[in-house]
Amino acid sequence: MGKGFRSLLLAALAALAACGGDSVPPVEFSVEPGTAFAVRGETLAFAAVPTPAGAVAWGVAEGDRGSISADGVLTVAPTAPLRSTVTVTAESGGVRSSATVTVVAVPSAVSVEASETLLAPGDSAAFRATVSPGGSLPDVVWSIAEPRPGVSISGIGFLTVAPTAALGSLTVRAASLSHPDVYGEVNLAVVTLEEASAPRGVVVPGPAMSISSGESVRLEARVVPERAPQDVTWTMEDDPEGVILHGDGLLETTDIGGAPTDVRSFVVRVEVASRPDLCAEMTINLV
Repeated sequence: MGKGFRSLLLAALAALAACGGDSVPPVEFSVEPGTAFAVRGETLAFAAVPTPAGAVAWGVAEGDRGSISADGVLTVAPTAPLRSTVTVTAESGGVRSSATVTVVAVPSAVSVEASETLLAPGDSAAFRATVSPGGSLPDVVWSIAEPRPGVSISGIGFLTVAPTAALGSLTVRAASLSHPDVYGEVNLAVVTLEEASAPRGVVVPGPAMSISSGESVRLEARVVPERAPQDVTWTMEDDPEGVILHGDGLLETTDIGGAPTDVRSFVVRVEVASRPDLCAEMTINLV
């Protein structure tokens, strides 16, 4: 019986060995951080998570853009093209994973523009951010510096004011995605509908325009904000020969002759009907 038992035991051990009972299956892992931003010459440390049982072989797919040490520390090449990517690879036990690094310039400033800075409850506004210098990552993270109930801003810079939002001032911030300590801000206020609808200025298409002698055109102007009454009045500083400007912006000219190269210029002025102190001027070149 002892001999038979030993034979069975040996057979069982052989079967276990044949099935690889002592081998360790490969462990799936990821490289962290999976995405990152770096400037030229910067170093970044990467790790395999969870840590594999065996050694990790680190590498860089684009060897001319960076190098990586045996323990996963990447050094971005000083000559790596801006906005290019560096792919960090890691391999252990037949399992391979990777991460992506975007090479960017160090941002120095973020400027923010707003479609509107006086909003009434229920309004919305769009914001645009520009990161400088060129070569910086253009992406930004939008936020409200001092969050308040009823006011929110989306990831693309679209601000919404709920009808129940309280009146008051607030600050919208756009921070560089690659360098959050670099940001720009713009101040705005939640005010009554009456205040938000009051005229604040008038704009014309440009500082100057040219028309042909004998031509008639209707001049255009826009009162800011758009929901303000759009009534304006047009006038001329001088009284040029052969030119009639009506108060509604209709400009009529008469061909009075002259050399083809002659250019006559005069200035027109537009005022907000309810606020004559809000005005703009434009030069008309009559050719």
